[in-house]
Amino acid sequence: MSDFEILECNVWSQENFENAIREKFPPPEYRVSSRKYRSDESCPPGAARAGLLFVVNGKCRCKFGSDEIPVVLGSGQYVNFPEGRYQIEPLEGKDAEIVFVWNVSKLFKEILSDKSGNSS
Repeated sequence: MSDFEILECNVWSQENFENAIREKFPPPEYRVSSRKYRSDESCPPGAARAGLLFVVNGKCRCKFGSDEIPVVLGSGQYVNFPEGRYQIEPLEGKDAEIVFVWNVSKLFKEILSDKSGNSS
């Protein structure tokens, strides 16, 4: 069984889902990036810092890090994902639109504390 908890995002309308995510996670504290995965193409693996992944439209299978059991997410669902490799595959012969969200402020603090040797 996968260790990832699938969360529901019922508070935003499907019609303006991506815009609502961008309003909830504004710059400069957050970085929001959207991507459309076409059902007819092979999606190469990627790598990213830890963050959130929202499915705006469609349904997809997501594999994160070394977790051997993929997570299946549908429209309106999201998951916290760890730093590392990921693979996303659209399901049911339909395109999938996803939105990644990263807390940039938190990432910079972690990077700066690692470089200075501080643990705070």
